[in-house]
Amino acid sequence: MKWTYAWLNRPENANFTFEEHLEFDESLIKTKASSLLDLNEVKVTGNGHYSPSTEHLTLRLDILGEMIVPCALTLEPVPYPFRIETEEVLSFNPEEKDDGFWIIQNKVVDLTEIVWQLICLEIPLKVIKEGASIKKSGEGWRLISEEEQASEKENEIDPRLAKLKDYFKK
Repeated sequence: MKWTYAWLNRPENANFTFEEHLEFDESLIKTKASSLLDLNEVKVTGNGHYSPSTEHLTLRLDILGEMIVPCALTLEPVPYPFRIETEEVLSFNPEEKDDGFWIIQNKVVDLTEIVWQLICLEIPLKVIKEGASIKKSGEGWRLISEEEQASEKENEIDPRLAKLKDYFKK
């Protein structure tokens, strides 16, 4: 989804609506968002208003989709639907970079980059798959409570003093 500076400066394009289905390259997903496994069905709808006097493009975005993230317990893929509603202001003036605007390079607005960054901000820190539970044991390990750990430590003999144990049995 791209708009050029020349297209936006036409009076008939000052206010416009858009609807687009976006697909993100798998290599981008793997390299830029390590906690994201995949993105499905990303749909972006909204409207835009361009003001030639300020060179600002205001976009109202509604982003719907489904991200696939790993389960925090089992690392299995979990579908996680999301919806992002936001208003973003873009500027063609590079001197406004400290004012909280998205600065447009090369006089072309590429909405894909903005949508990607907004999606990355929505990636949850932890998702647990329905029905997932913590494994209690595995090869060479087991999960124990603090009480079990304390009782094991009490019964454990310091290897430096192990020979003294046999001394008192005589």
